[in-house]
Amino acid sequence: MAKQTSTPSSRHDGGQGGSETLHVEGKEQSLDQLTAKDFMLRPDLPKMPDYKKTKYPVSMEEFRGMKENAKRPDTRSLVAEAVEVQDKSIGEQDDEISFVTNLFPEDGKGAEGTPIALAPSSLASFEALSQNGWTPPDCVLAVGPSHVVVGVNVDMAGYSKIGSLSFTWAGFTSLFANVLPAGARIFDPRMSYDPYAGRYIVVAGALRSSPQGSWILLGVSQTNNPAGSYWIWALDATADGSTHTTNWADYPTLGFDTQGIYITTNQFSFSSSSFQYTKVRILSKSEVYGGGSGAGHTIRWYDFWNLKNNDGGVAFTVQPCVHHTGIGGNPPAYLVNNGFGAHNFLSLWTLSDPIGYWSGRSPSLVRTNITCRNYDLPPDGDQPGSTINIQTNDNRLLNAAFQYAGGVRRVWTCHSSKGTWSGDSVARAVVQFYEIDWIQKL
Repeated sequence: MAKQTSTPSSRHDGGQGGSETLHVEGKEQSLDQLTAKDFMLRPDLPKMPDYKKTKYPVSMEEFRGMKENAKRPDTRSLVAEAVEVQDKSIGEQDDEISFVTNLFPEDGKGAEGTPIALAPSSLASFEALSQNGWTPPDCVLAVGPSHVVVGVNVDMAGYSKIGSLSFTWAGFTSLFANVLPAGARIFDPRMSYDPYAGRYIVVAGALRSSPQGSWILLGVSQTNNPAGSYWIWALDATADGSTHTTNWADYPTLGFDTQGIYITTNQFSFSSSSFQYTKVRILSKSEVYGGGSGAGHTIRWYDFWNLKNNDGGVAFTVQPCVHHTGIGGNPPAYLVNNGFGAHNFLSLWTLSDPIGYWSGRSPSLVRTNITCRNYDLPPDGDQPGSTINIQTNDNRLLNAAFQYAGGVRRVWTCHSSKGTWSGDSVARAVVQFYEIDWIQKL
């Protein structure tokens, strides 16, 4: 809805650092190893555990009150805004940086007023997996050279680019069966295709009530064939670096660049059910794609946790970027989040030397505060010709993308918010779009 081209107002270190845990052993799994019995089994719909009382950084009672307030009309303009540059310095690591307002997306070239090429038209439209009884359906998608891989809760299938069914896994439970802890249930899947290495990446959360446990499930295809063999692991999500906690991980997100895989989680307390902090987990692509080390296929990670926004509040749902046009050498990775509820900022995180741990160094995480147009929780969305509204939930960022082209770095992201059109008397659910552009000496 609005293009935000802006600059940092301050710079702070982002969180605490960690190190590897004990080496985590992995396994191998492939579609041709599954039996007819695997395809006949359907996991029971999960019962909400007693420690999972909210998925927000506030209680459900407070969240419902915030959603009621979101129905009030919004008097702000709906036109695009560009934030003035206030401070061009991000700190010692990024001392030559400036934010730009006139460069075009994709290549950073062209004179002002030059028409921008239209987006390509879609090649096909087809129906894929249907909702399977879980609420919400948690739909995910990964597109590679030949396949469109779809996930809906526990189900996973692959299609051709024109919609022909290519293969069906017996759900994520079968994919991770060789590493899934006994009694754990899978939720919140994420998938991406990594064009740098020609691999599919699958991430999901797993929880167990008794004995209590929390894991991040990680699977990577061994080739660019999503119906082939995978390396799989179950990473202890209760651990911050090598320190075990009494917190469990919710809503894993997924990003990657030329060097690393980045997974973030919202950490909640088993005992109090309250939100504690966001954690960033870094994995080395070369180690993961190589199937780990030794006969046990072991891998390591590096964690940051307890990330804070510029206002001192705990960051919630930090989105790692999927990097589309990479930078050679040892480039930084980027993550971004907004405030929960009514705010007017984004936190842009720069992860420098992201896989330095695997070479005996330590990565660093720096936050840049970006002022933007005000936003708030969205009201539920209207549907033409229906009295049933679309449930919009909250206003966290759900995806983020990074591109480096034409000497310009760009992060794109968006989220739901509220808005009121001229002449209207109620708040509507809207989409607020951000493009963060900057030039940085490499």
